[in-house]
Amino acid sequence: MTENKKSKSKVLTGVLAVSLAAALLIGGGTFSYLYSSTEKDTVNEFNPNLVNGEINESGDGQYQIIPGTAQTKDPTVKVNASVDSYVYLYVTDTTEELVEYQIDTNTWTEIDNSDGEWNYVLTDKGYSSETTKIYYTKAEVNETGTSQELTYGVLVNDTVSYNSSLENGDMLDEDGNLRKGLALTFSAEAVQAEGFADYEEALDAIHGGVRAIEAAQAGYSWTIDDENNIYTATITGYDGSDKELTIPSQIYDTESNHLYTVTYIADRAFFNNTLITSVTIPSGVTSIGSTSTYLGVFEGCTNLKSVILPEGLTSIGEWAFHKCSSLTEITIPDSVTSIGDWAFDYCTGLTSINLPTGLTSIGSMAFYKCSSLTEITIPSGVESIGDSAFAFCSNLASITIPSSVTSIGSKAFYYCDELTDVNYTGREDEWDKISIGFENDPLTSATINYNYAPDDSANDG
Repeated sequence: MTENKKSKSKVLTGVLAVSLAAALLIGGGTFSYLYSSTEKDTVNEFNPNLVNGEINESGDGQYQIIPGTAQTKDPTVKVNASVDSYVYLYVTDTTEELVEYQIDTNTWTEIDNSDGEWNYVLTDKGYSSETTKIYYTKAEVNETGTSQELTYGVLVNDTVSYNSSLENGDMLDEDGNLRKGLALTFSAEAVQAEGFADYEEALDAIHGGVRAIEAAQAGYSWTIDDENNIYTATITGYDGSDKELTIPSQIYDTESNHLYTVTYIADRAFFNNTLITSVTIPSGVTSIGSTSTYLGVFEGCTNLKSVILPEGLTSIGEWAFHKCSSLTEITIPDSVTSIGDWAFDYCTGLTSINLPTGLTSIGSMAFYKCSSLTEITIPSGVESIGDSAFAFCSNLASITIPSSVTSIGSKAFYYCDELTDVNYTGREDEWDKISIGFENDPLTSATINYNYAPDDSANDG
């Protein structure tokens, strides 16, 4: 198709040249043509906006607890913004109830954290849920694009007080010393409101998007590992009802209040799940399944048609896609170095597969009974093709084998009765040195095209 376009372009250019030459000859070196241009440009100007928040207070921040008295304390949040914004107030109280005050609830609304759902925000800010509460308000400007300073008081009457019933003993710690670390701390932050459904979505977004992560991980089960402070997660199952899955790249664990990067998908994770039709695997995953069980990650997912594998994946384990009969094509990223035994066996609908350039081995029965495959290119670098790797690929007519291959297992091409052409990138004497196992008659009887130079851009099967 590209060649046709190029040819057409050349033809058009040629016609134009001939016409132009004719016009110059006939018109004595001048020519006219129909022409029009817009009289006015359409100019789109983009104006920057800002949201700045700060908190200020008069005085030196030093207060004396004297029972029955009150003192002025006037923390004030100032927002300089040109767009509507959500403003968040953090109040950290370590006064151990020696100081009384009231947050101005006409301005500020407390965000309920009774079940700990916002603990990750407090952790991100360096606070503890035991001592810090979160409040919010919405700052609304008069006109978008015009900077405006908005001021919000924090305390009712700008006052703190001390109960008259306080005694000497209340001022002492368990060792009889004056208490230390008594403080009332205020901090604030602001974020644009537009683009967020509400204040919760905005708060979540500026602190890691944990709530969004929790929504994405619904239905999944997992295990976590934090050895050496490296936080990783393994997906072990899914009991949701979605047909099109995007496996989460991170897992938020409420107990540890940590985010864990998903790096592995365990055997049986989606075993015999006949609901799912497509799966996207996140970029952090380096391995799909293992070699320790006989139950693959997606084994028996008979309606699975599409799989997107991430760059960075290094291995596809045994039985990983066993009997995924609706899978028609798959591109394996170049980072994959090994495809396990039985990885794609009985994928009877598989018509195309792109094998990665980093591949070094193809496991036994890896593509057993992939009866819809008609051709395949094994990339340079593969050294071994396992036993029965392509056995019963009954429509396989052509295969390209690189000179890097040193061994081809027994029955690797057993019952590949349509195989007529073997394109070998090496010399005949190199082919003769390959260890070829028994019952590979379709391979050895085919026409061997030596010194074959495949198109590097094509590696489809």
